[in-house]
Amino acid sequence: MNVIFAIHDVCEQITNDMEPLPANATDVQRNTHKDAKKKNNKALFLIHWCVDANVFEKIAESANSKNAWDILLKSYGSEVKV
Repeated sequence: MNVIFAIHDVCEQITNDMEPLPANATDVQRNTHKDAKKKNNKALFLIHWCVDANVFEKIAESANSKNAWDILLKSYGSEVKV
């Protein structure tokens, strides 16, 4: 799965929480946040795409890819098994 994340350039999204956008954000901050949000959604899609229905039930309520990935790590014990 890590290879899939690397190919799609979303490895950072599964290891780091997304920072919220500050109230008085600059254009650069808004663009950076928008790009991070797109990558997070892409990573979450890839996770959903790669799991079966039983596993999907465990992560369906996850709002971000890091949360979904953490659930999978807890369920399977390590990245090797995931």
